Amino acid sequence: MEIDGADSLGNLALIENDRATKNDHYDAGQGSSPNRDGTVSVTAGTWTLARTTSEAVESFFGLHEEGNEAIFEDYRELVDRKHFAPGGKYHSIVKLFMRYEGQEPDDQRHAMGTGWLVRDDTLVTAGHCAFDWSQNDGKGFGRAIEVKAYIGYNGKRSINDPDVQFRHGVQIVTTEGWLQSGVNRHHDVAFIRLDRP
Repeated sequence: MEIDGADSLGNLALIENDRATKNDHYDAGQGSSPNRDGTVSVTAGTWTLARTTSEAVESFFGLHEEGNEAIFEDYRELVDRKHFAPGGKYHSIVKLFMRYEGQEPDDQRHAMGTGWLVRDDTLVTAGHCAFDWSQNDGKGFGRAIEVKAYIGYNGKRSINDPDVQFRHGVQIVTTEGWLQSGVNRHHDVAFIRLDRP
């Protein structure tokens, strides 16, 4: 999927990718259509993100109001810091903090999410990190306008750790199906290009 196509003002652009074949298991439903030559056209939305003003995150809110964390005992164990350091097995996991266009200007809270580097300057994440449907009485906050990314993040105390690398998102792409409705969970995927490797 190409993520070029948005103008410099961050306006939403729809792009199509005809390079996938029907054997790539794309859903031929919403956001895609079969072609005569056996390829599947996938339509996606892409836009440019605002440059973040600081590395710090003032506060955050959850993208989902309900979760099973309150129901079940938490058996997770802290992972050794060496695994988040450069060369570590979890170094490609990226902590994300997002702000959305539907937030009030004085609302400096950030939603939290997770991504995985698939290239040195590109990560894959959930579509709900790119476009929020869960807040604002079910209407959602809309598309992300700012993304802060921390490579090697290991809890909020690690933000100032020299092994944690700060980046910000510059461009984002998600599926047309996710942009149309938050119930399209099989379209809940996005890619974010970072400002540098």
